Amino acid sequence: MSANIAEGNIIGTPADMARWIRTLLRGDGPLNKDQTVRMTTPPAGTTQGYALGIQSYEDIGMGHTGAHKGFMNLVAYNPRDDLTIVVVLPFVDFQKVNEQGTFLIDIAKKARKIADYTRAWP
Repeated sequence: MSANIAEGNIIGTPADMARWIRTLLRGDGPLNKDQTVRMTTPPAGTTQGYALGIQSYEDIGMGHTGAHKGFMNLVAYNPRDDLTIVVVLPFVDFQKVNEQGTFLIDIAKKARKIADYTRAWP
C-alpha cells in the first residue's frame, strides 16, 4: 500500500490494533519488559512525552497515531486500567492532520469517561 516503511503496510481491524498495542506495551510481544520500558520512557530533558515511537497522551495512556490515504487512527493502552482505546476516522485531510489528531484524542478521552475509567494518566 505504501512506498514508505510501515505506513499502511499492515492491514488489520481495530480489534487487531487493540491486541497489538496491549501485547507490545505489556512486554508480552516481540519486546521484553525492559525493552518496552526503554521504548516508552521519553529522553531526559524532553517535555513532549514522546519516546521511541510511543507518545504519552494525557488522560488516555500511551500509544501512537497514524494516518494514511483514507483514514487516521489513534491506538493507546493504559496499563493502570489495562484498557486499550482505538479510534479510527474513515477520512484524513492532510492539510488539517494536527487538528484531526487532537480530535482523535478528544474522542478517546470522552470514551474513557463514558466507560467510567476516570483515573488520570500521568
